[in-house]
Amino acid sequence: MLSVSLLASAAVFTYCTKETPVQEETPVVNTDNGEANDRGVCKALVTANGWNIDVCGTQNSFVQCGTTGGGVNLFGSATILNGNNQLFIVNTPTSLLISRNTVGPVVNVTATVQTTNSTVNYFVPAFGSVQVDIDDTCNQ
Repeated sequence: MLSVSLLASAAVFTYCTKETPVQEETPVVNTDNGEANDRGVCKALVTANGWNIDVCGTQNSFVQCGTTGGGVNLFGSATILNGNNQLFIVNTPTSLLISRNTVGPVVNVTATVQTTNSTVNYFVPAFGSVQVDIDDTCNQ
């Protein structure tokens, strides 16, 4: 009887083979979380034509000055006197809100925004503002 038990045990162990260990693969983690250093940097030269203008979104301070049509808060502002210009270095994509700082005369008031890749003249309404969008390639 003992020999039958040993024979049965030997048969079972003969068919049970040792499995090779499974090697686990470490998953690749996506570390691209859109940090600020992934953004572009553009130069925007803004010129006031016809009257003084205010520019919001210059990124020269942490003081909120306005909100885009899409609900994005803009920070930093500057006033540019008629006939003058000012250069802003901005992280992109971004927007600038340009408005008249006083009603002034009823004349055509424009703001010329020049970036690396484009120059555009924008009409600035007497009681409103114009939004200038600048993308990662410095296009408006």
